[in-house]
This record gives sequence, C-alpha cells and structure tokens, in this order.
Amino acid sequence: MGTVAGAPERVEGEVRRAALALALSDPRSPLAYETHTDAELISCIVERVPHASPEDCLAAISSVRRLCDAVYEVCNEFRACRFGAGPAATARAVSHLSHGQPGFSLSEYENTFAAGLLWTAF
Repeated sequence: MGTVAGAPERVEGEVRRAALALALSDPRSPLAYETHTDAELISCIVERVPHASPEDCLAAISSVRRLCDAVYEVCNEFRACRFGAGPAATARAVSHLSHGQPGFSLSEYENTFAAGLLWTAF
C-alpha cells in the first residue's frame, strides 16, 4: 500500500505507539521485547497498524527498546532521589527521560515512566 504525501510522520507515530503499547502491556516488565524476536514483534505491530512497513516497525522497535532501557536507569535514579523529592521530582525524571530518548509524546514518556516504576519495583 502506498503512502500519501505528508502521511509518513502519521504512520511512524502510529507504528511507534503500537510498538510502545506492546512494551507497556505487561506491568512487570517490557516482556514482549524480552521474549519475542523482531519478526514476531513486527507481526504484532502490523496486526495493529496494517499499513506499517517492516522498516518502520524495526525503527519503532529499536526506539522503544532504547526507551525501555533508559527508563530502568531513570527509575533507579528517581528512587535514589537524584531528581530531588516531592512532586517536582517526577516531572524532572520524565524530562530527563525525554531528553535522553527523543521522539515520543509527553504522555508516552509519563506512561513509560509509570511503567518503569512498576518494573523496577519487582
């Protein structure tokens, strides 16, 4: 299926959201990324975004893997009070995550940080 001019960013966003949803689907860890091959992950993404290309899927998988790796580190730093204390500490941690792994929306960073807090609690 061809893409419409101006649509690649929309498709990339849909693919990235689908890839991130897979990572956040387990409250204990980004299990889908730990137990499935890239080919299996691509298949899952294409089920959610049928017009996604394998290249877009691989790019999204790579980006989400980096984000998941980074969130473990950020959450451990958060628990060590590296970002301070109180409500502002969460905002600083999410900001740190976003600067280190650009390309996601604020709500995606917030959701990933919340999931990361659960992942690092186990």
